[in-house]
Amino acid sequence: MLAPSKKPPAPGRSRLDTTLATLGLTFVAVVLAAVASQGTIPLIVAGVAAVYVLLLALIGRERTAIFTLMGAFATAPMYKGLAPSASSLITATDGLVALGVLLLLPSLFNKRVQMPGIFGLGVVIVWVMSCIASVASADPSKSGMTMILWLGVMAGLPTIIAMWEPSDFVVDLLCWCYVFGQMVSFAYAMYYGPSDQGRYGGLATHPNYFAQGGLIAFCVLLYLFYRHKITWVRVVAVGAGVICGASIYLSGSRAAMMVAAVIILMVPVVERSAIMGFIYAICGALFVIAIPILVDISGETSSLGRLVGGSNSNFSDQARELGQQSGIERFLSHPFIGTGLIDLFEIHNMYLEIAAAIGVFGLVGYLLIIFVFARPLFSDVPHRRLLYVAWAFIGFGATVPGFYDRSIWLPLALGAVAVMEYRRTTPWFLSGRPAGAPPMALAPSGAVPGKADR
Repeated sequence: MLAPSKKPPAPGRSRLDTTLATLGLTFVAVVLAAVASQGTIPLIVAGVAAVYVLLLALIGRERTAIFTLMGAFATAPMYKGLAPSASSLITATDGLVALGVLLLLPSLFNKRVQMPGIFGLGVVIVWVMSCIASVASADPSKSGMTMILWLGVMAGLPTIIAMWEPSDFVVDLLCWCYVFGQMVSFAYAMYYGPSDQGRYGGLATHPNYFAQGGLIAFCVLLYLFYRHKITWVRVVAVGAGVICGASIYLSGSRAAMMVAAVIILMVPVVERSAIMGFIYAICGALFVIAIPILVDISGETSSLGRLVGGSNSNFSDQARELGQQSGIERFLSHPFIGTGLIDLFEIHNMYLEIAAAIGVFGLVGYLLIIFVFARPLFSDVPHRRLLYVAWAFIGFGATVPGFYDRSIWLPLALGAVAVMEYRRTTPWFLSGRPAGAPPMALAPSGAVPGKADR
């Protein structure tokens, strides 16, 4: 089921809800009719809105919220490519997330915010330093808008998911939707072919972001592979993983290929499997031997070819060096308060971006937040594998701009489920639980003992 079952409402409450729903639908119908009379595009928009309102009336608020978030996750791998412009600050994915969260809010009113204390400390530091940097920046309004968007995806979305506590089925569903989105982007790349530089970009705005979508989807598939024991589901996961690897390879992104290799090497450590480690060592040795052959076969524009210095890799290296030099100069000009969240795209390093934007203290706060998502991967909590995404973010973020990239933060926010499990089972200084509070053991399914099943 997409939503937990609820007790039937009292007769009086039911009649009131029915009356309000009828009045609301009547008002929406009048508005949509007026909008539809303005032309073809408004007619299409009105039709989509009418279907959505009908869905809301038929299946209920929370199920509609889940379907809306499914759309957000499916569009996340190429969210910028679906926007009216590559420079658009707000995208369709943002709208779907905002609408889904808005529909979930009534279910969260009586729930407490229980994210770890380290997470809260990091968020407060980032917020304070962002406010100071925005006020002192050359464009306070733009910097302030970026701050709101950043805090929304970095702090707001994980907190809402932690409060919502989605069922395992819903978590899996959202993960599969993300993978589906990357498959669509890959199909688009195969249909339209490479760019003039020989690199594939799919529905993303740049080959590096196409690779990023493949990398994050690959991490999500690691969770789904170990989550399901059914053979055909695992076969599908492996097949989708191969396509994600092809996305990285064809994009020409050297950083994504290196991070994917590190993630694969982390699997034996996370799974505590000596046999898997031995197999990986053999495969790694064979891969090193085969590199010259693979470069000749794949060409200079692939990620492997560019890694060894082929094609336009020198141009990319120069652009990165210039961007990093600019970032270092900005950071040194105001190392403590930063220069504001503006004009950061050319700095091809997430950490340098943040240091230049909100100063060294803001960077420390951000690293605290990332630590909260990175640490549980090496624990025993049931949903720990959701946090392979965090480690991919840590590695890939050192080579690309985009500290508030929704294609990363949406699946990473699902990791709040694992963070909450870890919080219940670890000492207070790692989880933010008050000193002296005993750790809570998790049931095998990941549910908290004494808590009713959802």
